[in-house]
Formats: sequence, C-alpha cells, structure tokens
Amino acid sequence: MEIFRKKGFKMFFAIFAALFMGIFGFGVVNFLGGGGTGLVTVGKKEIKPQDYLRVYENISARNRQNGQNLTPQQENSQKVQALHSLINSNMIAIVAEDMGLAVVEEELIQAIKNSGQFNNDNGEFDTNKYQDILKAQGISIREFEENIKKNILQQKWAKLVLPVANVSAKTGNYFQSRFSRIANFRYFEVPSNIIKPKIEVSEAQLRTFYGERNDSFRTPESYKIELLEISEEIFKDKISTQEIQSYYNNNREKFSQKGSFLASHILFSIDSDLGLEALKKKSEEIYQQVQKNKSSFAALAKKHSDDPGSKTKGGDLGWTSYGNFVKEFEEQVKKMKKGEIAKPFLSQFGYHIVYLRDKKGAKNSSFQDVQVTIKNILVKNKLNNFLKLIFQRSQKEQGFQKISQDYTVPFKADFLVQENSQYKGIPIKSIYNSLKGKPVNTLDTYVVDGKYLFYKLNSFTAGQKIPFEKSKKNVLLAYTQEEHSKVLNTKQKEFLQKYKNKKGFDVLRKQWRISRVINKSLSYNELLKDNPLLLNFRNVIFQLNTGQMIVQKYSDKLFVILLDNYDKKSDEDENIPFTKEQLERIKTSLLIDKLVNFKAQQIGISYNEKLLKQHNIPFK
Repeated sequence: MEIFRKKGFKMFFAIFAALFMGIFGFGVVNFLGGGGTGLVTVGKKEIKPQDYLRVYENISARNRQNGQNLTPQQENSQKVQALHSLINSNMIAIVAEDMGLAVVEEELIQAIKNSGQFNNDNGEFDTNKYQDILKAQGISIREFEENIKKNILQQKWAKLVLPVANVSAKTGNYFQSRFSRIANFRYFEVPSNIIKPKIEVSEAQLRTFYGERNDSFRTPESYKIELLEISEEIFKDKISTQEIQSYYNNNREKFSQKGSFLASHILFSIDSDLGLEALKKKSEEIYQQVQKNKSSFAALAKKHSDDPGSKTKGGDLGWTSYGNFVKEFEEQVKKMKKGEIAKPFLSQFGYHIVYLRDKKGAKNSSFQDVQVTIKNILVKNKLNNFLKLIFQRSQKEQGFQKISQDYTVPFKADFLVQENSQYKGIPIKSIYNSLKGKPVNTLDTYVVDGKYLFYKLNSFTAGQKIPFEKSKKNVLLAYTQEEHSKVLNTKQKEFLQKYKNKKGFDVLRKQWRISRVINKSLSYNELLKDNPLLLNFRNVIFQLNTGQMIVQKYSDKLFVILLDNYDKKSDEDENIPFTKEQLERIKTSLLIDKLVNFKAQQIGISYNEKLLKQHNIPFK
C-alpha cells in the first residue's frame, strides 16, 4: 500500500497481527507456575480452555481450507502460536489499561454498529440479530463485548506508540541496513546423545512419577450427545428468482459501483530532510518539466518520487476506486480531466504531482451482475431466522429428533464424543472440552466450517485410572521425555554461557565430530512457509552481529548457529527498499515488545501444567 493512502484499522491490525504471530516474540515463557482454572494466568486475567480452543480451531480451519497436512511438530507449533496470541492479547490490554486508555460505552456501541454484520436489510443495527448470531457462534454478549473493548484499547495504544515510531531519515537508514540485507550463516544439530543421554530409572522412581501424575495415565472421558446440524445448504434451493428480483428493486443503491480512476503521481515527502518551502520549490520545478513533456513523467517519478510503493513503477497507482486515498488527493482528482497533470498540492504526506490518465464514473450494477450476491444475502437471512427458531424450540423440547423430522435436517442420536472425535471429518475437540463438568441435558452450540451444530448432553462416562503395570511403557516414555527436556534446557544454557563466537562454534564442531554443517543465506522478508526450522531461526539471526554464535532450540532439538556476515541486497531486488509503513511497523513492534516484556516481569505469567497437558499443549 502506498504510504499516502488512508491509514486506519488495517494498519493497526497489521501491527498486532505481526506481534501475535511471533515476529518479535515476547519473553513471557520464562514465568512458570500453576493453579487456577485457566490454561495461563496473565496477572489477574485467566485464559480459559474455551478461549484457546476457539483460536486454535480457527487456525486449524484455515489449514484445512488450504489443504495443508501438518506434521506433529507443526501442529505443536500451531498450538503454541494460538496460546501465545492470547497471552500477548491480554498483555497488550493490561498495559493499555495501565496507560489510562479506557473505553467508554459510546465507543463500544459505535464499534459494534460499524462492523455491519448485525445490520438488517435496511442497513440498521438489529438487536435481535446481534443476540442470535452471537448465540449461534457460542459466544456470550459479555465475552464478545470484552473482545471488542480489547481491540479498541489496542488501536488506541497503537496510535499512542506510532508517533514515537515515526521513522526519520536517520532511523530509516538504520532499519534499512539492519533488515534489508542477506544473512550468511552456518548451523549444525547438537548430537542427540548429548541432549538425550540414556536415562537410568528404577521401578520405584517410575511408581513415584506415576503417582504424582494422577491425571496423566487414564482412559479418556467420553460423552454421548444428540447432535443437530444446520447449514446454509438447506436454503440454497429455496430462494426464488422473484425474491431475488424484489430485493434488488428495493435495494438498488447498495449495488452501485463507485467511480474509479487511473493515475500516476510523484510524491515529495515531508519526512525528507528538506523543509516545506524547499519541497514546494522542488515540486514546482519538476512540474514544469512534466508539463513540457508528459512522456517524461515515469522517468521523473522513478528519479524523484519519495513513494516507494509506486516509484519503481514510474509513479503508476493502477486503477483505484474513490475512498482509498486521503481527502486532498481525491478532491484534486475529481476536479481533473483525463490527460491532465495537476499543479503540486499539499497533503499530510507532502507535495504531490498527479497525472490523471483515465477516469470512470459511478454506475449501478445490473440485476445479472448481483443476483448471486443477493441470493447469498437472502440465504443468510433465512439461516439467521431459522437458527432463532431452532433455539426457541430446543429450549422447550427435550430432544432434537422431532425438530429434525419437521425440517429434514441431519440428526445424530447418542453420538459418541471423545477427545479426538470427528464429525464428518471435522475435529470437534471444542465440543468435547465444553462438556467437561456439565450436567446431563445441557444444551449448547458449536460453529465450524459453516455448520451450526446444536448438541445436548445425554450421558457421561468418566475416565479410569490405568493400573501401573498396564501403563508402565507410557510412564517410562513420559519420564524419559521430561528428563530429556531438563537436560536440553541445561545444555542450552551451558553452551550459551561458554561459547559465543566462531572459535566456540569450531570447538563444539570438532569436539562432537560434526561432519554435516549447513551453509545458508537468508533475507529477512523471505517466505519460509515450508521451512519452519529457518522460520524459527530468522528473528534470532537478524539480531546477531557478525561472528556471533547462538544456540537455538527447536522442538526437542538444539542447533548451534554462527553468523558469518551480512551482504547488502542488489538494487534490482523487488523487496528493497522497505516502505515507510513497513519500517514503522518494525519499530512499533519493537517498542511494544519492550513495554510488554517489562510489564510481564512485573505482573508474572503462570502456566497451569495440569490443564496444558490435558489439552496436549507444549509449554516448556
């Protein structure tokens, strides 16, 4: 996105999405503890299992849609990612509140209304629709509104931090040099016998270990439920052409297309070292040149424009609808004719010279163009009304069978739910966890992959403790894994203290007779979707100095990494230079990272080991 375009929620979302995905990881995992009913306690706030499962299921659903088959290691990384996103979200909210960034009721109401998802056909906020949609998604109104408040706080915090994160020419050069380069490094894996020595253990020790972990060696709990499935599919063939035509006739204004334009521009940024007067003078000089020869516009843009997003394309912005640029820019374009070059004008980003190459007026979409869109709207409306009806009937009736017969929707009686159960190939672990501790006849809903699953608990079978003799192999495996984890952490700490440079790298390589040393070159913004190992290394490597050694943990392995040197990227590289927005995001992330780390050390973050193990979430 060019730097002079509107900046709003998308920019804030990008900043916090980067934080949540671990681009600059918070140092929260150092604070271990336990207790409470949450998976993790952040200060006084608890992260409940259902919160974690909702985030994890969303990540898993995206992978299923993309057809990705993950390895067990990648699934574990996904679990950690989901948990840390919630930890980071809570930390950001805590710090924002400490800074006095409160959310008043009017702001909350406006944010919910502005989302648009709870509006009726007339575009007005519908209270009943609001309640029904949240209920269908299994989210309480209080929980939803707390999340909206948290988002508003995050946006306010970002606005507070962004002015501090403005990238001047000096800091811009620093970040460009730090992140716009190629790291040349070597690494090798620490031999498994070093971090996984043979563990000698007596039967008495195993029995003690078994006794201390009473909930670890049990048969899984199981539940029998009635299950009713509602989806949009049941309405797809029940929308008539007359209904679609009627909706179109009554809502034509909703389907009008905004005008658009094709323009090029040259930006003289206020962030340059020149003052406003000098910028204005320079822009007027270039304007005189393009007035004399329009064909020189692209060459002059490449030479003089301060907008990195369009500079390399000769200032070309492509076809764009109105509403995507700052007010001054669009007002100028509206006054121009095709082929005209506007005199330099000032916006919050600097002086612009705009060349309007083409223009299209607004127009209404034809019925043929939008009938599919309208059909989808009507399907969703019918679905929402039907869900409301199902809620009402399910509260009055003891079972779902009669509802299924009346409306011909899929129904399962006494459907068995265990920890790894699936429904039509979709994992339903969230349902399994939601049933824990609930009384018989509990009614609830779960939304997954566009399906609304209504379920009622019929019966519960408790898990049984597996006798020591029958679980001895699993006890030994768990004991060995825990001991190896302790050795791995101790060795990593030892190596980090003793070996810090190329000499240490060579000493360890010779000491362990390492024959396989891998040489790699890596750029910071390189796509590493298919290489989780290097993705794990990247943030660490780009913080190293030339000749520095580091020991990095990945899964249950240790790797010794040596940064040999950095190379500058060539001028032809499409990814260079970073845009001003990218640099601001990097700097903002670093600033927020420091604030959150500082706060985390003050309030403490504790992990409930028992619950984390129940949900198979790696946490050490």
